[in-house]
Amino acid sequence: MPTICRMGDGVVESSYSGVVSPGQLEGAVLQTIELARGSGVWRFCTDVTGLVGGHSPGDLFAVVALLEQLGLPRTLREAILVPPATLAPQDVQFYEDTCRNRGWNVRIFTERERALEWLNAS
Repeated sequence: MPTICRMGDGVVESSYSGVVSPGQLEGAVLQTIELARGSGVWRFCTDVTGLVGGHSPGDLFAVVALLEQLGLPRTLREAILVPPATLAPQDVQFYEDTCRNRGWNVRIFTERERALEWLNAS
């Protein structure tokens, strides 16, 4: 189940663990966007290191379509943390590519410190 919190360094963080259904994923994305809109913070750190399974390309494409529908600013940044022992899982790479093709700055990281440095860079 995803957990969402606002970090003190100007980053909205989402952390996913266990099995997350497509419906739960959409709900977490909507909560995250609501938090971003309320705070004016458009820097996201999404930790999927505890996620079990992953999502289909169709599920992830639906998330990207939702982001477009919500009219999110193209200036947002999202760092996605993946387990360091593996290369980026195929589904995470698909999500990154799909977002970047639509003009959002999304990158995959294996180290939290590097992700936060990138998020906070001008």
